[in-house]
Amino acid sequence: MIKPPSTVFEQNRKNPVGPTEQSAARSLRGTPRQSTAICRYRALRALFLTTAVLGVLWLPGCATPSSSTQGTSRPNDGGHVPLEATAPAEVVEEATSLANDMLSFETQVLRVSSPVMVNFYTPWCGGCRQIAPIIDALLEEYAGQVKQVKVHAGEALDVIQKQQIIGTPTLIFYVDGREVKRLIGPKFEAQIREGFELVAGSGT
Repeated sequence: MIKPPSTVFEQNRKNPVGPTEQSAARSLRGTPRQSTAICRYRALRALFLTTAVLGVLWLPGCATPSSSTQGTSRPNDGGHVPLEATAPAEVVEEATSLANDMLSFETQVLRVSSPVMVNFYTPWCGGCRQIAPIIDALLEEYAGQVKQVKVHAGEALDVIQKQQIIGTPTLIFYVDGREVKRLIGPKFEAQIREGFELVAGSGT
């Protein structure tokens, strides 16, 4: 029996897609569980790519020492003898002072003739923790020649503004109150050693 045109039109309006087409569409979309898994995968991939890009932009061209080489030299870092991971606490303590306000900074850094390395850091800075053993070992090696002044970048806002600190860790070497070398970001032992060698004995 042939259905009237009006009946066919009404049926097509209610069911514009047949059972076969509907099944194919569901298979393309996947189940709700599959759709959720795909969304999670895309979100994780986007998060990973964003983290990777930010890591590159943070310090372009600056290599970050890995945990396996922390506190030691690499074969291509100038051939220096590898440093021990730690130095005697009393040596480091004697060679280190704090300056978290402008008056202390001027007194201990800008108004002295002896060589000073200012270490701008924060306790939560991963790069600061990476280079800490290297600095301690170099302070022991250059005991009596170079003094360290640590500045908490999260507290000494007036100091970091005047010294134009853009990130931590930042190491600045001073002689006679004048800046002679600046290192921004985590560096290898050879790079930090260059700063020590540059100022060691300059004030004596």
